[in-house]
Amino acid sequence: MELRQLQYFLTVAEEESFVKASRRAYVSQQALSKSIMSLEQELNTTLFIRGPHGVKLTEAGQLLFRRAYNISYYISDTIREIREFKNPSKKHVSLSVARGVENCTFFYKILDFEKEYPEYTLSTVSTDDQKVEQMVIDGSVNLGIIGGLNTHESLEYIPLNKPTMFLAVNNKNPLCQKESLSLSDLKDVPLVGSSSFYHFYNRLTTLCNLQGFSPKFTFQTENILYINRLLINNQGCFLCPNDDMEYLDSEQISLIPFKETALNYFTFLVYKKNAALPEATQIFRDYILKIFTKSDTYDNNFEL
Repeated sequence: MELRQLQYFLTVAEEESFVKASRRAYVSQQALSKSIMSLEQELNTTLFIRGPHGVKLTEAGQLLFRRAYNISYYISDTIREIREFKNPSKKHVSLSVARGVENCTFFYKILDFEKEYPEYTLSTVSTDDQKVEQMVIDGSVNLGIIGGLNTHESLEYIPLNKPTMFLAVNNKNPLCQKESLSLSDLKDVPLVGSSSFYHFYNRLTTLCNLQGFSPKFTFQTENILYINRLLINNQGCFLCPNDDMEYLDSEQISLIPFKETALNYFTFLVYKKNAALPEATQIFRDYILKIFTKSDTYDNNFEL
């Protein structure tokens, strides 16, 4: 199994299409298909169900998909660390961030770390909340940022911000006539969401279940451009913080606030509990906390 094969596999899985994946990976469709077939032969299993309208992961493919991000990043990070032996003056820190969080405006401030500390280099990897936590636990990354609180016993959770959540809807959607929404308004509404590997969606499901219904996730994606297209087509509604509006078509899409503050989006910094953090990691952690203690969105008195 080669790193490039894993990267091709991840691209096909995300795009659910060999054609789209080949364009994104800048490789011919034939070469991409050959690489995936070689991987399937090596593993002696089928990873994708091929169809006229794209591909879907098999159960074996889903298992590899859950592990492949960590494997790919761990190999790449190891290669990078080995190469950095030639330049010991540069110290490195790594951050794993939940998809969606990196779309928020506040996250961009973190990327200025190298400007303030030119003696350090920074790398990031985007994945789901659960993988972020696992990567921090196994040492693949130094720190993580997730979009919801968990209670993993080996991790420390520090609140960063809790932006108010809105429901993004097409202007032609009947919900647009409401000034604010209750959680019960989501019953039977087709939603754009993500998987149970994200803490916010687990929390939303729990809150809806307490109201006597389950949320209807018709489209599962973290791709903000795809979400924008679904909203323009009035094919679903999307729960998002106000920051996401800059990626959405404001002429055709509106944001409606919720009455319940329980739906606010919680963002946490995570790192190993009772662990001696490397100096570079401590500096980067303090840099992140300094950003948010100066921010209007910071609140160290979170009520869940």
